[in-house]
Amino acid sequence: MKNKIILLGLALLLFGLITSHRLEPELRVYPLAMGFQLSEQGYEVYYDMPDLSTYTGEGKPMDAGQRVWFFTGSDNQSIKNAILRSKKETPDMGHVQVILLGRSLLEHTQKYGEVLESFIRLPDLGSGAYVFVCDNVGSVMEAGSQKTDSLGRYLVDLIDKLPQKKQVILQDLYNAYYNQQHLPQMEEILLENEEIVLKDAAGIDLV
Repeated sequence: MKNKIILLGLALLLFGLITSHRLEPELRVYPLAMGFQLSEQGYEVYYDMPDLSTYTGEGKPMDAGQRVWFFTGSDNQSIKNAILRSKKETPDMGHVQVILLGRSLLEHTQKYGEVLESFIRLPDLGSGAYVFVCDNVGSVMEAGSQKTDSLGRYLVDLIDKLPQKKQVILQDLYNAYYNQQHLPQMEEILLENEEIVLKDAAGIDLV
């Protein structure tokens, strides 16, 4: 099974390399963090864009409405359609460093499986992205857009400050899912006094 997963990943990566040139750079955006949680419509999907003016010194700072893209849909295709209807650019998953998964999504076996399989179909999405559990993905994304230049970069910097330990990455979720194992214990991101806080699986502050 593991060999099949590796071969599938290589095939999807090759397909992505062959087809990715068809989309011009100016028609792409590059989220560093993304989030999924359940909603009445099916799924809520969030993309957090870095404020590039902070890094380049050019252009105007982005406001929260520009920083966070939010869509709802009953499945992956309906979300893609919503993006096409409302945006000129397409999210490029090749730079995603952090993925937030709603706790209710993780507790719904079928929906969680659908989301994970949709990730497999994104050839640019790296399996090394850090994964966290979150009670309210939208609130954390909104706070990140107001308090950081990039939520993805901010969380990676927090992780870099921690003592050396194995962080849960997307590949760990793939392995557990396809080997029918329990979910690995992910660290939790939440808001306390309007500040973004990182806790371990036992609820202890990490930073």
